[in-house]
Amino acid sequence: MNILIQYSFLGITLFFAPILVFAQAPQNLEQLIGRFLDILSALIPLIIALALIGFLWGAAKYILAADDPTKRKEGSHVMLYGIVALFVMISVWGLVAILTGTFGITSTAPITPTLP
Repeated sequence: MNILIQYSFLGITLFFAPILVFAQAPQNLEQLIGRFLDILSALIPLIIALALIGFLWGAAKYILAADDPTKRKEGSHVMLYGIVALFVMISVWGLVAILTGTFGITSTAPITPTLP
């Protein structure tokens, strides 16, 4: 399990490396919030996909262990956690959409050049 966490951290780090390398420091709060929303909008589909894979993994465990009640119960718990994770992530995605629409914040805030 420890190696899986390390590889996950490495994958996430490599995924966001271009954002950090080509990043320009935000000049105001709107740009900072826009940068945060860019990162969040890239992360949410990834986490939703992981939750969906977890749900499908639990469904497979439930179906394949039809004769063993303890393994079926374990599969149903994994499915339940997957559904809860999907609900939470889709709710967060909707909340971000509502907040950006309400306050008029765009995730790609234009960066205006400043003179030195």
